[in-house]
Amino acid sequence: MRLTSSHDDIAANIKTLETYLHGNDAEARELAVGLLERGTYFIVAELNGAMRFYPSSFVGFQENSAKKHLKNAGSGVRATTGALEKTMRALPFASAKLNALYLEYARSVGIENPKEKPPYAKARRFWLTPGNSLNLSLSDFPNAANDHPYFPEGNAAARLHHHLDRRRKATEASRHAFIHEHGHLYCQVCSFDFEKTYGTTGIDYIEFHHTVPPAETTDSYKPKAEEYVLVCANCHRMLERHRPWLTLPEVKQVLG
Repeated sequence: MRLTSSHDDIAANIKTLETYLHGNDAEARELAVGLLERGTYFIVAELNGAMRFYPSSFVGFQENSAKKHLKNAGSGVRATTGALEKTMRALPFASAKLNALYLEYARSVGIENPKEKPPYAKARRFWLTPGNSLNLSLSDFPNAANDHPYFPEGNAAARLHHHLDRRRKATEASRHAFIHEHGHLYCQVCSFDFEKTYGTTGIDYIEFHHTVPPAETTDSYKPKAEEYVLVCANCHRMLERHRPWLTLPEVKQVLG
């Protein structure tokens, strides 16, 4: 198989993997989850505010698929790593923080007990794609976009909730109030600081968790700045798994 040589090649394979992870083909999903669980080298891409991880052994081949990958299983691991080094113009690096994010992502796709270290190496290594350099969006993955496992209220409530999260007037007011009080942005749950970890890429980046349950809102509802909690992507997902919905005073206790 030909090796990846462009960001477009990587993006195409990421779309394929997302289709496998969220589609109805059980065998393809099993392959994708297995690669994620056993992998050592990963492309890290931000999608919809969360970090997602894609194994180099799949992403490193052009126009890869489950059928092609099974046919070429066990070959080209070093070759794909070399190809991605050239394409990304960077060496993969080990990172405790990215490894922690990997573990959360692995759990989110159904790996119950992901290992702290990969099976055949001392540490996982990552290529970080800052911002949206691969030109990916959630609309590229319709199955993933319509999958809201943490919203028993249904997809309509989930869409409303994310719509509320994007109401810029209230969220920007919340952002400015937080900076005025604390001097910089960080997660109110785990204290994760995007700027400290990612440098200039992370400046002013944060997510907003709306503390009013979707079931209690309507399309005409106008959220207030004080209803938001500033959080990192992982804590945001964890907060939204809680039922009943957490109130503002309870948020800081969620990891206790």
